[in-house]
Amino acid sequence: MDFFNFLFYIPTLLIGPLDRFKSFTKKCNNGFDAISLSNIELGLSEFLKGVLYKYVIAEYIYRYCLNDFIFEKSTAIFFVFDMYAYLFYLFFDFAGYSALACGFSKMIGINLPFNFNKPFLALNPPEFWQRWHASLTNWLTDYVFKPAYKWLNGFKHLKQYPILKQNIAIFLTLFIMGCWNGFEIQYILSGLIYALYSIVHNIYAIQCRRKQKDVLFGQLSPRHVKYISLFLLFNFTALALYVFSGRCL
Repeated sequence: MDFFNFLFYIPTLLIGPLDRFKSFTKKCNNGFDAISLSNIELGLSEFLKGVLYKYVIAEYIYRYCLNDFIFEKSTAIFFVFDMYAYLFYLFFDFAGYSALACGFSKMIGINLPFNFNKPFLALNPPEFWQRWHASLTNWLTDYVFKPAYKWLNGFKHLKQYPILKQNIAIFLTLFIMGCWNGFEIQYILSGLIYALYSIVHNIYAIQCRRKQKDVLFGQLSPRHVKYISLFLLFNFTALALYVFSGRCL
């Protein structure tokens, strides 16, 4: 019964947040003790934020920016507008759903893992995924990346290439993430695009550590590097998620 409850817990059944069996079962068993007026207030506040995000903001973007807008299709301005509109639609829809699930669960004494933490303030691909979908990122790290890296360690001819092993494990993890969303071409392509982003960043970060300097931005101040990183990641993410939507294919 505990495992059935874990698999089919209605608030998280469709898109999470993802919890672990032992953790979730412990929370359920202690659920009555966690019910309090303060938790009900916090849960209700989160639930209402989810209503605002999903049923007001996301719905508005979907109706008036992704369906009925003035630009002609197949023009550059159409695709640019559509790309950024979809990015914000997906964020408010997904974050709203997560807030609904977390808020409702908190009101009945179950604290679910928190997913969204200001993802558009991320400075690199790993940080973005940790801020965008923390529970899935942690799950993929434990059940895909680490086993894949350990498996690659078993190949003798790869022992002298640690960076290559990391990059192969990153590629496999994000490719599987794309397949996890579905076997349609847009999901697989978006996973491969983000695998490319993550591999490039991994090589860049390793080179910076080795040379003890920023090999790309040189002598630019940390403040300027931060703003450039925010701008680049935001736009690269918009592109990858637009491919994910299938609207450009």
